[in-house]
Amino acid sequence: MLKYPELLPINWNDPNMLDKCYQVYLDEIFKGNLTFLGKKIHYDNNTKEDDDKHACFWHLITRTIKEFNERYPNRERMERLRWTPFILQNHMSAEITCWEELVHTKNRGKKYQTFLWDKKHEFVVILEKQNKNTYRLVSSYCVDEKWAKQNFKNKCKKHGDPRKISRAQQ
Repeated sequence: MLKYPELLPINWNDPNMLDKCYQVYLDEIFKGNLTFLGKKIHYDNNTKEDDDKHACFWHLITRTIKEFNERYPNRERMERLRWTPFILQNHMSAEITCWEELVHTKNRGKKYQTFLWDKKHEFVVILEKQNKNTYRLVSSYCVDEKWAKQNFKNKCKKHGDPRKISRAQQ
């Protein structure tokens, strides 16, 4: 059974909280030399001018609030920031459900995305295939809506597991 890292303590009154989370992102994700199926993972490290933090970091810790149509820091995402590298480091575990599907993205057209979903912990990491040697970390988040959980259950049955395909090719 996988033993997940403890949740990061989030204190909204701490003026350095975002910087502390960003340091975790830099140390454990951006500089973590993470791979999936032996292929390097890279990140959207374009920085936002107002805070000098990577766009990937902001995507990992924020969630869209539909009423405002904007992204805001989200406690559950921030607390589980260490779960992203943990799932990637343990991607071959039977506790992680994995599938790949062709997804239509807003800005980049159709791309193959790989989903690494821990049903028990209701957490997913999403990678996008860039070429035969690299993936891009798209996002990770808590799968907390009933429709999303059902959607994931259906998709993992419908699409192939790239971990099995990769092993068969070796």
